[in-house]
Amino acid sequence: MSTENMKYPDPSNESLVRMQKLLAAAQDPNEGRPVGPDAAQAQFEFLCSKYRSPEQRERFARDLLKSYDVDPDESAQVKVEAAMAPGRAAASSLPAEKTAGAETTRTERRPRNRPGAVHTKRGQPYLPNGGGFYRMPNDFAETLLAVMPGPVLKAYVYAHRLARIDGTFYISHGTMAAKIGAKTTRHGQRVMARLQEAGLLRLTDRGSARSRTANTYQLVPLDQLDPEAVQKTLALPLAPHRQRGAIGPVCR
Repeated sequence: MSTENMKYPDPSNESLVRMQKLLAAAQDPNEGRPVGPDAAQAQFEFLCSKYRSPEQRERFARDLLKSYDVDPDESAQVKVEAAMAPGRAAASSLPAEKTAGAETTRTERRPRNRPGAVHTKRGQPYLPNGGGFYRMPNDFAETLLAVMPGPVLKAYVYAHRLARIDGTFYISHGTMAAKIGAKTTRHGQRVMARLQEAGLLRLTDRGSARSRTANTYQLVPLDQLDPEAVQKTLALPLAPHRQRGAIGPVCR
């Protein structure tokens, strides 16, 4: 059956229709106002298109309402009337401005992007499903993060992004330079050499331009290294600094 003209949620599913009304009347903590019927409809359409079985739709709809601090078993009619009551009271208290031949009511727009803390929805995961993530050792953040130069830090982080379970990965100097935002392959070569000098990487297999293969490296566990020696190596400049005023040898 084609799903192009299918309406979500199914009107015959009274439970989902009721929970969609509850969501529309729920207070959005980020906006400071109700979610609204359009946003609620969009969220339930996504939920119904993602989960096919009624049991899954029911379970995830209840979890969605709980993330807005809404009781999924609450009466939708009571929730909607409670959400509309403050708006009605505010509208009735606004002064009416008389114009030539007619009475109009002016409402002030609420300023957007107000400063303040952002309230995250409870129960919502930080990482989206299927987004992927990788791990780095806690000792790195505690002992090396402050002394590692920016380009070397970027390369070390990206090395963890590529590493397999045994810490091995392959990458060329040109690719690494592009990943860390450097303009030349030489820069990629420098940061990889610095990581090897510090003992954070070891070269396991040298690639070849003729065979079009990249170098293979392996991350070294931090508990096998001397933290002070690593810090001293990382603190050195990537390239030797030229002395000011040096113009090269003078020919006589």
